[in-house]
Amino acid sequence: MAALRSLSVAGPGPQTWLYRLSLQSRFGCSLIPTAVSSARHSHNAVPRSANKSPGSTNNRPDRTQKTSSVNSKLLFANEGASENAVPNFDDVTLLGPPPEYPIQDDIDRLLQALRSSNLESAIKEWSYLWDLRCVSRLSPQDLEIISNSIRKILFGKNYPHLGRMALYQSAQFGHLKNMATEAASRGYGTGLYSFMLKLIGCGRPRDVVDSFEKCKQKMREFQGKNYEDLFSWDREKRLSARLEDTGDSQAGLQELMMSNIAAHTLLNDLDGTVLFSMLDSQIDFRSSATYNFTPIENALRACKSSHLYQQFRQNVDKFVLSLMCYHPNALVARITSLGTSRQYDKLYELYKKVLEASIGPDAFLKPKDLDDFGMSSRNIPLPPVIWLQFMKTFEWGSNIDKIIKMLDQDLPQRGLMPNGHFLSIAMLYMAIIAKRSGISPNKRSKARSMVDEYWRRLSVHNWHIEDGPFSRRIRTLSILSNLEPKLKSEITSLFEAAKDGHLGKIGPKTRAAFLEFYMRHTPNNQALGKAIQVFRVFPYDVENEGSGIDMAYAVFIRLLALGNWSSQEKLKAYKKVTTSLLATGYSLRTHLLGPLLSIQLQLLNIPMETMVNMTLDATVTPKHPEPGIQRWTKVLYGLLTKWTHASSPTLMESQAGLMILKRATSEQLYGVTRFREVGLFMSFLVPIAKATNLNVEQRQEFIDMALNIFPGGGKKNVSINMYMEIISHSFNRPDKAGYGEGIRRWKELRTLRDIPSIWWSKMLTLLIEHDKYDWALDLVRDAWNSKQVLATDGFWLRARSHGLTSELDLDDRLVIEQENLLRTQRTNQDSGKKWRSKEVIAFAEESVHDRDRTILEQAEENEVFEDDDDDEDSRWEAGEEDE
Repeated sequence: MAALRSLSVAGPGPQTWLYRLSLQSRFGCSLIPTAVSSARHSHNAVPRSANKSPGSTNNRPDRTQKTSSVNSKLLFANEGASENAVPNFDDVTLLGPPPEYPIQDDIDRLLQALRSSNLESAIKEWSYLWDLRCVSRLSPQDLEIISNSIRKILFGKNYPHLGRMALYQSAQFGHLKNMATEAASRGYGTGLYSFMLKLIGCGRPRDVVDSFEKCKQKMREFQGKNYEDLFSWDREKRLSARLEDTGDSQAGLQELMMSNIAAHTLLNDLDGTVLFSMLDSQIDFRSSATYNFTPIENALRACKSSHLYQQFRQNVDKFVLSLMCYHPNALVARITSLGTSRQYDKLYELYKKVLEASIGPDAFLKPKDLDDFGMSSRNIPLPPVIWLQFMKTFEWGSNIDKIIKMLDQDLPQRGLMPNGHFLSIAMLYMAIIAKRSGISPNKRSKARSMVDEYWRRLSVHNWHIEDGPFSRRIRTLSILSNLEPKLKSEITSLFEAAKDGHLGKIGPKTRAAFLEFYMRHTPNNQALGKAIQVFRVFPYDVENEGSGIDMAYAVFIRLLALGNWSSQEKLKAYKKVTTSLLATGYSLRTHLLGPLLSIQLQLLNIPMETMVNMTLDATVTPKHPEPGIQRWTKVLYGLLTKWTHASSPTLMESQAGLMILKRATSEQLYGVTRFREVGLFMSFLVPIAKATNLNVEQRQEFIDMALNIFPGGGKKNVSINMYMEIISHSFNRPDKAGYGEGIRRWKELRTLRDIPSIWWSKMLTLLIEHDKYDWALDLVRDAWNSKQVLATDGFWLRARSHGLTSELDLDDRLVIEQENLLRTQRTNQDSGKKWRSKEVIAFAEESVHDRDRTILEQAEENEVFEDDDDDEDSRWEAGEEDE
């Protein structure tokens, strides 16, 4: 070392009175001690017990106590020096107290002061611990008491006015803020949440924002999070950099985030930068999540800004939309949910929100280039996958105009010109609509004309020769060939031209498109031979095809598992095609393993348990060295559905699926969360509930066995949401014979727990949609007799609108019950009692049962499934999963 520091002075550090004394001699000015810390200056280096006289009952020095001899020496060490001379303290190292320095008495006094609501004494004790830098020695129990006591004080009878405290007692205000922040950053946020609410109430929103940011900064320190890793290209780093909500049951990051949004609402500055700064945490802000907004509403009312409450709720919507765009699979899941449940009005409203948020001076979403599928971002992106998923759901609703408007207006207005990928997908969707029965001839004709228009645009830009657009052209012609048989010969001509090398090099997507055409549209006795010919004519190009090399193989395995060929024909084709792929040295991706297991169960004479174990073991790769719940879920879902809406699992596949569930519940899997456990089980329960290849007894037995092994207690731990999924899919089964099974599950649910009124309404809607009037009457009668649905709930309006209450002679009794309930509520309000309930966090006007949210819960960067045919199950992606 070049030099050693010449002097070390024991002392608590730069926050202390000892340090301030040293500054006095440096700058030649008098430092006046604060009321908080002056009482401590003579006790910084020694325990309090050392200063006690035997008969003393008060060990605290008063404000007039003279400076100790040690401090006097420090003050006047340079007395003989020149008046303008500045002593050199650069070589002084200020040391903290030793770890064994006794502070328990101080902690006890702090807690006692807080319990007795003596805020002044508590702040003095806290400031002493802070000066000693001993806050880290507080136990979790101490921090919980501190946090809860702050709330008790702030909402007590003699609560301090934080606005006046900030103006006239800034030191005390700072220490109170510090105390609440330190507790919150270590997982006890009740005190800080209360502090922030009171600050909103007294009109100090900037202090709220400052408290929130400081809390997050300290959380990042304690949790070991690197802020820059949030923008890393390494997904694992991005995930690990997010703050974790370790908060108590009363207030965690969600509550603090809400207060922060309310503060920014008062400041009127909730722009894209502010929203982006709040996307660094792992908290539940799904649109179906709930929250008690009453404290925020009361705080806004206290600062005479109750008119801003609706603006606050709109800002919450903004934040949730930002969060979903930042983690695009969350928004993909919501779009998919609205599309699969055919709630198109709500889908279009969501699309309108996205459009409004991505253009104009108040835009907070930044549309990414349509070729940019990167994952890292320092703003709130609107990635291409969102536009593509909206387009897909517009196709589900046969909404031609929405697709046209997106390509011709919405994208160009945002500086995005549709590329070959978007135009070719739009062409494919128009073909699907054009062949769809149940829509008007004019709409089908318009869709057919748009097929030709989009192909013309592709040709003008020479995009039609690219692998993606050309493969979709083949698929488009294949779809339309059901209506126009002459198009089959056009596909055959294209195949011959490609075989002779006239179309250039054929890519993996085009190979898959030709394969699908021949397996679907060739006579059964020739289809497998044609499929093998496709693989022979267009061999794999290992060096150039990359991860897309298995696209044709994935189509082949899926269609082979679904086809009606004999076992011998299937086995022969399976061996040839699989051998050619394995010869490339390419490892099968997880989405292939489920359909592959289905084929093996059909063809190979190997024990089922052995095949299941081998398949699950194949999910372990150098990239994913541990068995993971998400990969097992894909295997299970692929096995039972083959990635298509039309598939029904067989008895053997159902048995293998149950075997996967049992093994998953008995092993330690990577990435297990409650949501992912639900996703795993629903990937079994939904296909079984819809299965037409099973009889009633088999379906019910499989569902019962799965529910009984659900983690955490079997059926008692199964959510109402899961039960309603089973009921809904039973009602919607293609054979129209699942109504009794659905009712049985509802009755079983009734025996397990009380059911909130929202689910009674959903069940009533389901029964009415399926014209089950008698069962709807039974449901209304049960709701009345059980008293589980309040008379003021919307359930009764729905029941009355369908004449169910009058049929049961409940109208008059319902009116009386409603009047009594409203009278009780008014009495409670007059006596100071407030009715508080949780509301849906965001998009309250379009609250929806997110049918697929559990399966797509992992809100991170997956590529949307490329196969966009009309019978594909869009809930899953073909790309390798992220864990």
